[in-house]
Amino acid sequence: MSAREETGPVNDLNTVVPLVLTPLDWIALALAVAGALDWGLVALLGRDPIQAMLAGQPAALRALRGLAGLAGLYCIGLAVRSGRRRRQ
Repeated sequence: MSAREETGPVNDLNTVVPLVLTPLDWIALALAVAGALDWGLVALLGRDPIQAMLAGQPAALRALRGLAGLAGLYCIGLAVRSGRRRRQ
């Protein structure tokens, strides 16, 4: 038996390594999903529930949308991190 056979395949794509999500990961995912649902409702129904909830508070609306955008960028990194864990 060779050394390679003892250690198994180098890139076994069928092996799934569990991804442990941190609290920051969960917060980012929740914000990204909320932002996506908000924009989906804007596109489908022409209604913006976040703007309706924060009526008269443009700074809060802008901050919340900025956080949702940052969360989306963070989730890109989360997806890359997830892909790397699968290939190891």
